[in-house]
Amino acid sequence: MKKNILFITIIFIFYLILVFLYIKDSEYRKGKDIILKIQNGMLSDLIFKDGFWDTSKYVNDTEVSGEYPYYIITADGFVIGRNEAIHGFLDTANLSYASSFQKPTTIISEANEKWRLFSKFINIKNKQVGVIMVGYYQPEDGANNEIDRQLRNNAEKISSMVKLTGENISAASVEPKNIDIGIAYTIINKNNKVLKEEGEAPAFIDPSYIEGYYTTMDKEIIDKESKEKFLVKLQPLSFGNNTDVGLIINAYPLTGVYAAIFKQFALVSVTSIALLIMTLIFIKKAYKVSYKPSVLIEDEAGIWFDKTNCSMRFKDSSFSIPFPSYQHKICKLLFSKSRRKKWAYDEIAQQALDVRFDEVKAYRHVVYDAIEEINKKSIEAWGFKIVEYQSQFYQITPKSPA
Repeated sequence: MKKNILFITIIFIFYLILVFLYIKDSEYRKGKDIILKIQNGMLSDLIFKDGFWDTSKYVNDTEVSGEYPYYIITADGFVIGRNEAIHGFLDTANLSYASSFQKPTTIISEANEKWRLFSKFINIKNKQVGVIMVGYYQPEDGANNEIDRQLRNNAEKISSMVKLTGENISAASVEPKNIDIGIAYTIINKNNKVLKEEGEAPAFIDPSYIEGYYTTMDKEIIDKESKEKFLVKLQPLSFGNNTDVGLIINAYPLTGVYAAIFKQFALVSVTSIALLIMTLIFIKKAYKVSYKPSVLIEDEAGIWFDKTNCSMRFKDSSFSIPFPSYQHKICKLLFSKSRRKKWAYDEIAQQALDVRFDEVKAYRHVVYDAIEEINKKSIEAWGFKIVEYQSQFYQITPKSPA
């Protein structure tokens, strides 16, 4: 029985492992499907022809999801779009470029977009430790004075919300809701790390940072600050060219995936454990019924005769009783009554072996030999006789075995 329970338990554990792997794969596929759909939408919005980018469709696409992190970067390192950058993963920008607009300036970016930009330095004792770059997308001709006023005012607002500790900058207090609509901004520290950005103002990243990502693959990235894991999908952009001209990277947070995996696995596990317990209880009851003797020996360590499986059992060990045989017939008879019952050999011959009265004497040795064979097996298996012979009577051992 113990072997059966162990076998069932191993099968059950193996089953739970398979269930876990299935649920994990299923949830991962959901995440992959989501970022693939977003990525395909971005791919259809971007155009690169004759060496020029056209991002107008991408900029005006209201279905581009800002819910999850993504990056659109050209081979030259120009950041066309970046949303909710993962800390420690392509979250930098060129400080020198972002600092080059000390006066409001109109530019045409590498993505062929028109921007009005202004840079405000973050200084400590006349030493630059960062920059706030604000921008206005597609400024109308003749509106520069009003746009410049907005750029300067919002740069001051952001500057007032930035916290300084020595040369360290914290942009945690900067809230987009406090910035005028239509104003994009980027806050960069002296190490070229982007602390906060909103609105996808022009920016550059070191092209060497993306050299290892020009491959179509999925990988996991860990946010260095929050420690949250993300599933990341890389997609090089070639537009039919011989070389890649850019890269799209989409990310999906795995926190929700892990939560869904745990929830589903917990439900399956609880249900499966309940079924396992019910199965083991059923097996235990069936086992007891299967090995229940005609007369149960009074002590807990009982001797059982299993008529169905043709074996004699004591505690957790057993030996077989051949069927059909005289041994089997005799055991069946002896265990049909109380062990206190004493049997004469002629009773055994007549009742167990169906011998006629006038043939009983001829079967005396048959009964003796069969019982001796039974006792021989019990001595080998357990160290004691099952059937004792006293005063010309046979009896199941009257003393409880140790």
